[in-house]
Amino acid sequence: GAYYRFQYEPRHSIYASVIDLLRDPNTRDYSLYGAGPTPQAKGRFLWNESGEGHIFVTNLPSAPAGKMYAVWTIAQSSAPRYVGTITTDTVGQGGLHINTTSGSKVETFAVTLEPDGTTTAPTGPVVLASKQS
Repeated sequence: GAYYRFQYEPRHSIYASVIDLLRDPNTRDYSLYGAGPTPQAKGRFLWNESGEGHIFVTNLPSAPAGKMYAVWTIAQSSAPRYVGTITTDTVGQGGLHINTTSGSKVETFAVTLEPDGTTTAPTGPVVLASKQS
């Protein structure tokens, strides 16, 4: 029983959360486009204005040592808001479930390559964005 809880419950909980997002008619599905140093990267961002969402990425190489992939929501007339960090596997796939208070209507989603610990404002290159540049 302990092995099952350790191995499968976290994954099951994330899957259940994504299914709940997909069932909600207020959830929107945004495509993410590769940019800057990772034009081959792609992704999807499921987002609900309640502040819950899930990002899926593919073809995004692992972040170099000392760097991280920071996920940002950007609302009109406000600064980007850090909502988490994505870690990718050996084939460039990764994901992150987000639960935050949104406050404003989010218009753009972005992933940037940042120095580890950067959570106040994006400073590095955009690697994925919900709007093509």
